Amino acid sequence: MIKISLKDLKTGETARIVKLKSEHSLTHLGNNPLNNNQLNNRSYRQKLLAMGFVPGALITIGHIPLLGDPVEIKIDKTSIAIRKHEAECLVLERA
Repeated sequence: MIKISLKDLKTGETARIVKLKSEHSLTHLGNNPLNNNQLNNRSYRQKLLAMGFVPGALITIGHIPLLGDPVEIKIDKTSIAIRKHEAECLVLERA
């Protein structure tokens, strides 16, 4: 199994979620110290899990805009727009 990230996929490609990194840092959210703590990372991870980004789920890359963000990800019958740096916590494998 070769682990890849979202940036390795092109429009129309499908991948399976292997896991969500728990140590993923969201320091890009600004200078607010509350945005950089571990609780916020867990909370963001929980949001992704609630939206269906669970291990074993298949995702398909939809539209990627010219500037690259946000990327449309299709999971089940739902399309979700997510920023690339937010999706860095996803560990994927090609399906």
